[in-house]
Amino acid sequence: MEKFFPRKAVKAKLTEAKNMRDWLLLCLITHIIFFAVAIATIGFGYMLSQLLYIYVSWIAYMTLHRGIIIAYLILLVLNVGFGIFSMFDVETALGWVFYISFLVCYVIAVKIIGTKLIMWYKEEKKAKNKLLRGEDSSSEEEEESSNEEKPKPKAGEPVAPPAPQ
Repeated sequence: MEKFFPRKAVKAKLTEAKNMRDWLLLCLITHIIFFAVAIATIGFGYMLSQLLYIYVSWIAYMTLHRGIIIAYLILLVLNVGFGIFSMFDVETALGWVFYISFLVCYVIAVKIIGTKLIMWYKEEKKAKNKLLRGEDSSSEEEEESSNEEKPKPKAGEPVAPPAPQ
């Protein structure tokens, strides 16, 4: 049951994974807002689709599973594609305006989350390559901090040789 209703968020180790989680949270909040607006202006069917998007974005947010994130993006793309045809079923002008704005938001979300997913994949690949080469990211950070602490010699002063390790 934990698989379908996660209670704990998976820890994001990379910065791009953390960024992805932030964007998924924004999408989750947006779907909750769209759900409330759909009840008032568009209709019951669209409200039910928002429940599906809330559920999938919640699972993607909690698990950060790439397969679920990709499925979420596919659902959004399909909604935009089929939404263009079902746009004319909306009866009120206000509902039509909201429907169009929802579709635009979905296109923007697909662009941003898709880009973040690609960046996350590339960052993970770099981290794996560093690990395979034997480089440690913590030692690089220590070297950078030790380089920053050393004062730079002024012009004309003799430079001391580096200390042996």
